[in-house]
Amino acid sequence: MDGMDRLDGVINFLDYLMVDRLEEGVYDPGIFKAIFLAGGPGSGKSWIAGQVTTPAGLGLKIVNSDDMFEYLLKKNKVSMNLLKLFQNDPVEYQRAMAMRDKGKEITARKKATLINGRLGMVIDGTGKRYEKLVTQAGELEKLGYDTYMIFVHTSLDVALERNARRTRKVQKDVTINSWNDVQQNKDRFSTYFGANFSIVDNSKPQNAASDEEETDSGFSLTGDYVEWPHPTILRKVWNKVRTFVKKPIVSEKAKRWIAWEVGKKKATATWRRIQKRTRARRG
Repeated sequence: MDGMDRLDGVINFLDYLMVDRLEEGVYDPGIFKAIFLAGGPGSGKSWIAGQVTTPAGLGLKIVNSDDMFEYLLKKNKVSMNLLKLFQNDPVEYQRAMAMRDKGKEITARKKATLINGRLGMVIDGTGKRYEKLVTQAGELEKLGYDTYMIFVHTSLDVALERNARRTRKVQKDVTINSWNDVQQNKDRFSTYFGANFSIVDNSKPQNAASDEEETDSGFSLTGDYVEWPHPTILRKVWNKVRTFVKKPIVSEKAKRWIAWEVGKKKATATWRRIQKRTRARRG
């Protein structure tokens, strides 16, 4: 069995763990809600997501191919310093890229299963391709989903500095091009998502000291803009996300789907009770 066969085996096992055991279904608290993250490399999207979208009770599942990619790199003992591989070991770099593709493959399957159950999601991506992202949002909205975007901004200098410190580094030009692409899409995303759009400026280091006077700086409930995620401000963004997730579903298509699924569950439960009684009488 070669390395790629073993990799396929790992993916099949992760399919079982990460996808097939999603059982919340129609009773999930985050049903029919999707939050998109956008921001270039080094913006800290995953950190922000952990602060404002994943606390207990919201029922949102993270969709992020980078998590799977990093897992596969570690599992197969491949360096996560992609910049070093690119410069010094083209063969190993291509092997890493194959694992990235595999990571995207299983993440796509996980996402499809989440959508099939209409479960709530946080879709963690860069947002550098505007048409691709709004097409995804549009497809979810046609199914009855409500959509939201958190745009995580940093200056280019901060993005480059953080990329240089990351374990999984990418080439400098990749960071610059991605940052430029994402910035060009910011206003378009704001227009598309409207009131369901927040910007978090994450340019300062997350462990930097801050003054209490800054806690409300740059934040407004209309056209959210957060200058730097001081904990108080992050709580405000979390409150807005929580309000979005808890808001009653208005889509008629979503309501019909829920009614159908609840009906199926009730019918199944009734049938099981009848079967149980029948067996009890025969016994």
